[in-house]
Amino acid sequence: KQLAGVCASVRVKIEQELTLTRTGFEARLEIGNDGDFPLENVTASLRATPFGNITKDATSLFVFGEPELTDVTSVGGGTINANTNAKATWLILALTEAAPVFETKYDISGILQ
Repeated sequence: KQLAGVCASVRVKIEQELTLTRTGFEARLEIGNDGDFPLENVTASLRATPFGNITKDATSLFVFGEPELTDVTSVGGGTINANTNAKATWLILALTEAAPVFETKYDISGILQ
């Protein structure tokens, strides 16, 4: 008996590399389900950390808008149908506290399950 694996490709895009506080930018997650079966219980979440320090959480210094979804039912346990390219796009806003005095760099990352 031969078992088939899941065929999916994942791409993450940050639409802007530089931003000022109170200026929004977009982050996009793209998942291509090239398989014959749906991907179920798909969960994605974003977080912010100081540049080069992934152990310190700085997510509270940003506002993450509700994602705009294409061909996925939810990023909190959603489904991507077979042979579908799904997208989730978040608008992210850095609060003033993210860089109150000096230029500060952050990494935006995510967890996909």
